[in-house]
Amino acid sequence: MKILLRFLILPFLFITYWFFSTSSVDGVYGVYYSSGPASSGMDKTGSPIAGGATCSQCHSGGNYGTGISVTVKNSMGNPVTSYTPGATYTVEYQATNSIGSPAGFGFQSVALTGTNANAGNFSAFSTPNSHIITLNTRKYAEHSGVSSSGFFSFSWQAPTAGTGNVTFYSVANAVNGSGSGGDQASAPIQTVLTETSPTTISYGASQLCEDASDPTPTINGTQGGTFTSSPAGLSINSSTGTIDLSASNTGITYTITYTHSNGTSTATFRVNPTYSINNTATICSNDSIFLAGAWQNSPGTYTSNLTTTKGCDSTVVTTLFVNPSPTVSVNNATICPGQSATLTATPSQGGGTYLWTNTGETAQSITVSPSVTTTYAVTYTMNGCSGTGTGIVTILPEYSTTQTINLCEGDSVQLLGTYYSSSATVIDSSNTTFGCDSVTVYQVVVDPLNLNVTLSGVTLTADQNGGVYQWLDCSNNSPIPGATQQSYTATQNGDYAVIVTLGNCEDTSACRTVNTVGIESLSGTDFTVYPNPNKGQFTIALKGVQTADLVLFSGAGQEVLKDSFSSSTKQYDLNLATGVYLLQIRTENGIEIRKLIVE
Repeated sequence: MKILLRFLILPFLFITYWFFSTSSVDGVYGVYYSSGPASSGMDKTGSPIAGGATCSQCHSGGNYGTGISVTVKNSMGNPVTSYTPGATYTVEYQATNSIGSPAGFGFQSVALTGTNANAGNFSAFSTPNSHIITLNTRKYAEHSGVSSSGFFSFSWQAPTAGTGNVTFYSVANAVNGSGSGGDQASAPIQTVLTETSPTTISYGASQLCEDASDPTPTINGTQGGTFTSSPAGLSINSSTGTIDLSASNTGITYTITYTHSNGTSTATFRVNPTYSINNTATICSNDSIFLAGAWQNSPGTYTSNLTTTKGCDSTVVTTLFVNPSPTVSVNNATICPGQSATLTATPSQGGGTYLWTNTGETAQSITVSPSVTTTYAVTYTMNGCSGTGTGIVTILPEYSTTQTINLCEGDSVQLLGTYYSSSATVIDSSNTTFGCDSVTVYQVVVDPLNLNVTLSGVTLTADQNGGVYQWLDCSNNSPIPGATQQSYTATQNGDYAVIVTLGNCEDTSACRTVNTVGIESLSGTDFTVYPNPNKGQFTIALKGVQTADLVLFSGAGQEVLKDSFSSSTKQYDLNLATGVYLLQIRTENGIEIRKLIVE
């Protein structure tokens, strides 16, 4: 008994599982409430990827003469057999029966490329009992529950260019709703759309002048459409698309729409204006205006044929009037500093206005008091034409100068009838030949010379600084060759003087006596020079002192070297000419002089 019960329970569980897995909540089983094959992971379209399988594998036994039709429509609602890449279409499926009265219909469809890849995209549906399922990367349009009408509508976007032909594989199913068989699937059908290029229109140019030839568009693609434009103002033939340029409003960019069986195509177009302008111009006789390709200043009518920035004709006819330009003259004036002058403008024609540039005055005559010579300009305007004149006010010179007269001591100069031999200031006030003031201040300066000579040992020094010097031997009153420094060291006893020149003054000092030449040692200083003779390289050795001042004189008494040192010995390497030199050493004990022989 237990074994029999076990066999009865197993079929019951199987039937219960099938019932609940294929039926709706009201207990009616079968395709009547099916969500479509793709929802269950199946392709039943009869396509190559379905292996030819259709709904008949699961639905049979009925006889409704089931069929299906597929219509693809463009955005205008017109059926098409080709597609434009990227365009959106409406795909309508109609399941039909020719026998009996089925309870409802279902269907499934997929769009594939020539390589069985997904073609385009089912994006939306507009009928009930419809949905879109993605299965193995492909989009399927199918029923979702039974459709009593058997009509299904979906939006489909065409694939990109270069996809090639697209085939819609579709199958329908008519069901009796009993869940006990008696359904009938249609034979699968194939609907092929060929790829086409989009229809375009072109006028050859996006803009033309209103006087150009009326353009007719070139249509690439679907023929037989109609033309409209917006905004209003373009005169266009709705059948041919020809634009009547002269009858259209200019300066507007129009959108032209070509409506055809496969949709719409657009182009933009602009009608540019031409111009014919009449105007007048008035210039002055000293001006000119550019008309008819040249500069004109004669009255008459001139026609200028121009081109607008859009390349359209523009004819400008100008009537030119020429008014005479007045002339104006202004007097010149000459004044002394501080005086005033009157300037008057004299025009060639009366009745005009005046404007003085320098002062802004508008009178015919102005009075001015410039501090420097100034040019004044006046503009005289009559009938819109102007002339300019200038007048110069010249400021005569007024002299105030200072002159310095340098006198040497003992000289004199005559100024204004008086002789001056000492420093003084003399003022000469008079007038120029034009009557303007003239003042001259004379500064008389006496330049005294200091003719004092200081003797130190055998060296004589002129106390006057900054002068030019020439030492003299008083024994014959002759210049000592080369003795032109402020100091001179005598090489032999005698009387000496110096001629001092400072500026323009020159005088001779009194003679001074030198009688210490030849003294070899003072106060016990030991002074040694070696080697002597030499070639300019020698050493000085001192004994008893360590600081000394050294002066080396040429045989002509010119100072060759002057140095101070504070050591017991010092070496020198001089570039000296061959001859006899005097070497003077001054210490705190006195002066020593030695002969230095350079070979």
